[in-house]
Amino acid sequence: MGYALIEHDLAINDEIAILRTAHHNNMGGRSSASLFGASKTFKMRPEVRQMNRLIGKYILITGASQGLGRRLAIDFAREGASGVAIVARRAEALKEVKETVKKNAPQTRVLVIDADLSDEENIERVVATALSEFNGRLDVLVNNASEIGPTPLPYLLDYPLDDFRSVINTNLIAPFLIIKKVLPAMI
Repeated sequence: MGYALIEHDLAINDEIAILRTAHHNNMGGRSSASLFGASKTFKMRPEVRQMNRLIGKYILITGASQGLGRRLAIDFAREGASGVAIVARRAEALKEVKETVKKNAPQTRVLVIDADLSDEENIERVVATALSEFNGRLDVLVNNASEIGPTPLPYLLDYPLDDFRSVINTNLIAPFLIIKKVLPAMI
């Protein structure tokens, strides 16, 4: 069983209780803070799996095929989200995420949208599809998609301009455009 790290004598918000920083059995009952000499005392308690804080909410997550985006899709569904639109370039990876979400939270509607967010037309399609499927409603946006560029990273003088544009479009322009397009539905 996993454990969440909770400060002992302080009143803290339930959102902070989601921190999963230690496993009780692997640390002999001590928190990671006490192992590193922190001055505060901590108490371990079993983590809560579902708190239903997102019941009725519709969510759009970019970069959802792996890592943080994947984890958020699963956790948001467990929290009771009515719908989660997951976006990434790799359709096969998104299908696996969808299967995992449905296994953990069968009540959540999962919308898979494969798209390269460095392309403005794809951004328009992603937003239009999500808003259409969620009846014009969006409650949470997670701009998580990113692009690193060519690897190994070339010297600045050797960096291909098209690759640089793709990184800028994905990491800076796409989040700006997505926010601009979904904000009216969120307020």
